[in-house]
Amino acid sequence: MTPIQQLKKILDDQQMSPFLFIGSGFSQRYLGLPTWEGLLAKFCTLGIPFDNYMARADSSLPRCASMIAKEYSEQWLTNSAFGHLREEYAQHHITSSSALKISISHYLKSDVRLPRDPQLAAELKALRALNIEGIITTNWDKLLESLFPDYRVFVGQQSIVRDTPHGIAEIYKIHGCCSDPNSLVVTEEDYGIFQEKQAYLAAKLITIFVEHPIIFIGYSINDPNILDLLKAILNGLGKEEIHKLQQNLIFVQRAKVDRPEGMRESVLYVENTAIPITNLIINDFVGVYTALAESKLKLPARVLRFCAEQLYEVISSKEPSKKLALLNIDEIKSKEDVEFVVGVGVTNEKFTEKGYLGISVEDIFRAVIFNDHSLDGKKVIDQVIPARDQGNNFLPIYRFIHDAGMDPAATNPSVQRLIALGRNGYKTKAYEKAAIREIAGHDFAWIIQNLPAEKAAAFIPYLPDSQIPLDELQQFAQLYFQSAFDKTYNSTLFRKVFCLYDYLRYRLISDQKS
Repeated sequence: MTPIQQLKKILDDQQMSPFLFIGSGFSQRYLGLPTWEGLLAKFCTLGIPFDNYMARADSSLPRCASMIAKEYSEQWLTNSAFGHLREEYAQHHITSSSALKISISHYLKSDVRLPRDPQLAAELKALRALNIEGIITTNWDKLLESLFPDYRVFVGQQSIVRDTPHGIAEIYKIHGCCSDPNSLVVTEEDYGIFQEKQAYLAAKLITIFVEHPIIFIGYSINDPNILDLLKAILNGLGKEEIHKLQQNLIFVQRAKVDRPEGMRESVLYVENTAIPITNLIINDFVGVYTALAESKLKLPARVLRFCAEQLYEVISSKEPSKKLALLNIDEIKSKEDVEFVVGVGVTNEKFTEKGYLGISVEDIFRAVIFNDHSLDGKKVIDQVIPARDQGNNFLPIYRFIHDAGMDPAATNPSVQRLIALGRNGYKTKAYEKAAIREIAGHDFAWIIQNLPAEKAAAFIPYLPDSQIPLDELQQFAQLYFQSAFDKTYNSTLFRKVFCLYDYLRYRLISDQKS
């Protein structure tokens, strides 16, 4: 059997679908981000060589980060070069390490690049197709959220312990996220606090590790983050239960000259305790992701999470009778007092008019950007757009006009206002001179590869329509989807370019329908 066939057999023999455990190598491969050491060196801009910090820190990266953070903070507060960051992130500057974390977060949010390599693009496409139960990651960037936009994200150790994860369609960012700079686990002090509370996190993860295959991607087998977490999980399991991990821990690594392809059983030692693991050495990551996509989930993971959340509310409610209906499907006449219905034969007809009024702006954009045709186009145009019009200057409309087969000229005033924006409405006047100057002689691919994401979003509308490849624009929109809803001054730039995609892809066929 090939390594991919062996992986499929392991997954077929499991009762539960897999969880991914994603490390920094993942972001280095797909976003071109530096290693943690490289990231610290990038922000070591105080005139002191990075090697000097490392020497003083005895090569401990967390200790090195603590030293850099302290001196970086002093510069950050006084140097005019940091003025825009001080203004934008004023509410986040609360500790002596906040300045470094803010700068790292800003870099991760704005300065990553989509991969141009066809192989990497194929891998991301295969990855998006996964229907897995969940993801655990130590990464700070937002690539995973962009690949799995319907998954609920838990940021930081405290969020996972405090809130109510259901283990389905969820992403656990255990070392924090760039969306919340102070959540980042960077310094020696951060790691000390993390390790103090790691037992609580391990308690939450034990069931996942015992019941699900865990696929490690982007980690070294000897990564200290993994070893520390496994140590905490072992303490919770007890040595006599370690056999439950058999074939559950699968480390995926890229083949090298001295590390040929194959699947091998191995043992990982954590404080003299032997843990059985499987090493999958492979070059074909598309094959790996395709194998993972053949999971046992019969419904989309996001749907299962929704059901789990709703049932949890019923079970935990002090007055469940107000939320629960135990009826024969044929007896259901009205849903006015029923918040959640479980049954066979419940169709879209049960999605009442009141349900459409609950659709958010983010839901509207998601339907367009991710090709979700489950919404009724006419109801979106007639009900949702007018309800969401106030305070939202940019909303996608042409896909829904097309789906409904409506005459654009006969739509309601809210939609007419959006139609009146025209093609030029998606341009941002403040960027016009810079866009014309900087993109001269360059194509769409150059823009998204060589400019920060928010700048690319601002410049793309200045390209001629014929030079905007819609499939690639859609991929850009999917990758940076959450950036349109981060409530920063950049979010409007992303909404405009997403509306441009809607305009270019659906306007003409909507007009033809009329």
